[in-house]
Amino acid sequence: MTYENPYSPPHAEGNQPILEMSPRSVWVRVFLGLQMLAVALGFAAAVFIATETIVASGLALGLVGLVLLVVAWRYNEMAFFTCGFSGPAFSVFVFLLIFFNDWSPSQARRPVLGLVFIYLLGLASAVVGLWLRRSGNSMNNAQ
Repeated sequence: MTYENPYSPPHAEGNQPILEMSPRSVWVRVFLGLQMLAVALGFAAAVFIATETIVASGLALGLVGLVLLVVAWRYNEMAFFTCGFSGPAFSVFVFLLIFFNDWSPSQARRPVLGLVFIYLLGLASAVVGLWLRRSGNSMNNAQ
């Protein structure tokens, strides 16, 4: 009968490598958080202040999304790259929608706020999914 110390480290290595959050992924997460903040604040400003605030918030969303796009591409984080691409793409889409329909701010209010709300829900679900995927990998590897 062999006695094995239950507190000793395992003798065999697992199949999956332990994923640690590297300093480079911190920057990707910071810019994703800034993109989420730009969308949420832009939506709140459009609802509570005036519809015209989407001009400034759309520009902010586009710029933060471009920075996230570049940072995610540089660090080879393709899921975050997609979120970064969605910021400028959504801003351009809303601009073209207003431009081609020749909407005034009062005419654009309902459709644009609806689209921004749907985009906010989609981005929030993507952020939660990315967070759960990352934390799930590290929890599985810790066992």
